[in-house]
Amino acid sequence: MSKLMKLQKFSGKAESYVSSLLLDENVVLAAAGVGEESDSVNEQYYVAGQQAGTKVRSENPDVLVIVYHDVDASNVVYRVTAFLHRFLFSLSDDMKFKSRGEALRLKAISVVMSDSQVREDRVMLSAVCNTARTLASASVLNAVLVDLPPNVLNCQLFARIAEHEAKSRPSVSFEVFDEHACADRKMGAFLAVAQGSRYGARLVHLTYRSGSPKRKVALVGKGITMDTGGYNLKTGDGILWMKGDMGGAALVLSTVLALADLEIQDVEVHAVAAVCENMIDKDAYRPGDIVTASNGKTIEIQNTDAEGRLALCDALVFAEQTIGADVILDAATLTGACLVGLGLEIAAVYSNCDQFREQLCKSATVAGEAAWGMPLRKRYLKTLQPPYCDLSNVKQGFRYGGSITAALFLQEFIQSARWAHLDIAGPAWNFEKHRGAGYGVAMLVDWLANN
Repeated sequence: MSKLMKLQKFSGKAESYVSSLLLDENVVLAAAGVGEESDSVNEQYYVAGQQAGTKVRSENPDVLVIVYHDVDASNVVYRVTAFLHRFLFSLSDDMKFKSRGEALRLKAISVVMSDSQVREDRVMLSAVCNTARTLASASVLNAVLVDLPPNVLNCQLFARIAEHEAKSRPSVSFEVFDEHACADRKMGAFLAVAQGSRYGARLVHLTYRSGSPKRKVALVGKGITMDTGGYNLKTGDGILWMKGDMGGAALVLSTVLALADLEIQDVEVHAVAAVCENMIDKDAYRPGDIVTASNGKTIEIQNTDAEGRLALCDALVFAEQTIGADVILDAATLTGACLVGLGLEIAAVYSNCDQFREQLCKSATVAGEAAWGMPLRKRYLKTLQPPYCDLSNVKQGFRYGGSITAALFLQEFIQSARWAHLDIAGPAWNFEKHRGAGYGVAMLVDWLANN
């Protein structure tokens, strides 16, 4: 290995990678760099794992040995978990829609630590490997759901998948509300979005409860399985990846399943996914319509392509008023403004509680994922307050602060719960590989397990 690194002038810089095939032994040697110590070193391990996994998937070995060299013993849990999580995730290669493809041959992975003190702590290493494997599995499910084409994944199939996953875990309960049950609950905003779809709507609810929880937590996800924009039709390349507009629903489902698989104690966590399509049809909702949400607030539709917040607002009311959640986090691929402001890799975090926002950002750093705290500028809410009804879903033609005003709109459907909004419009989708990125599971599991 030392000869390989010297021969290929391997620097160990972040995102550096070298490999060589030893022909006489049919062995591939490789080295992945994580860079120097910094505040974002966990993210460097996360990225290195992702890069190494992608490379190894292309080399497709039968057996793999991962050797960790010079990992700080005091931080080994977080760093090895971040690397292994993304390494295992990146080995997954969705081949279901290929007529031919090379199956993964890998039968076994061994993890070796160069530090003798760390190496001898087998209980800790076993726990790290189990956590990483579980996070990877949940992240793969997250990504697979985001990847499924809209002619395959609709709200009905999403509900069946959630039910199947819940039934395979005795600690997880499941219920689902169809469009008729949602109408009984007066979810006029959510159902307006679904009006144009032949599949109707589904509000999916999973619960994981263990030990003696101190509070109820609800994770609420936007689940638009195809977003055409409705009558404010999307144009250009942007419409192609709108099958992934249910990334928030995929994230909250995957997170609750991961909590159950890891047997996280003393928590009660609910996943609520508002799932439907936003389509054009004779029954589809229109710009200018005024709808009534389940908390009684009236909303003018100024743009049918601002549909995610309409689905979410009724789900938020359900989380607080029906479930009785004390703490609510919603996750959504919500705004293009977030993409413009924070780019493709960083989620925006808004909250009505500074401590909550800081906890989420800290958990993102620990997990190796990227999130940034954002301001809730209340003065901006006036742009969504027309004179003839309570709210508008956007201010048509007003381009500024769109991610902030979307969060402010959602906050109008929270009464007293601690609440946070996670805009994952960038990191939910891997634009380079044109597939789901599996973002957010590690971050939310860390937050739920440690707060």
